[in-house]
Amino acid sequence: MAKSAKCILSFFMSLVLIISAFSSQAFAAGVETWYSDWVDEPTMTVTNNNLTPVKTMGVSGNLHIAAAVTGRPDLEPAGCPKVKMTVEIRDLSGNVLAKGEVREDDFMPQVHLTIPVTAGQKIQVFFDVSSVSYNPNGNYRIANISYSHEIY
Repeated sequence: MAKSAKCILSFFMSLVLIISAFSSQAFAAGVETWYSDWVDEPTMTVTNNNLTPVKTMGVSGNLHIAAAVTGRPDLEPAGCPKVKMTVEIRDLSGNVLAKGEVREDDFMPQVHLTIPVTAGQKIQVFFDVSSVSYNPNGNYRIANISYSHEIY
């Protein structure tokens, strides 16, 4: 085999390995492992609802999730009522393991959910933003949601 053919073959093999490495990382990016530390997730603006990517429990214990809601009247038509947020912890089959709800005009607009978990267990967190009363415009509601979690 000529020297130039070996160089070209080596180049392409290296290229395939690099592409494979990046593909594996992108595939794994959707699954996150949670450990016992208290973690504040970045605030997200949610329109209607949101289901998080899969979360894998890194340790056994009690999973505690705290979530807070703030309405976004600046992004909605005038006259919309206050929002409420429903939070669910779900297994991968969609079964609800815990559920809570709070209105943005409550004294402390936070939901606290706690469930026992085992290392390796996979869950998802579902957030739903809706109106506390009727929705005169029939539009999806928008809110900022912040949440934190720990396993103790």
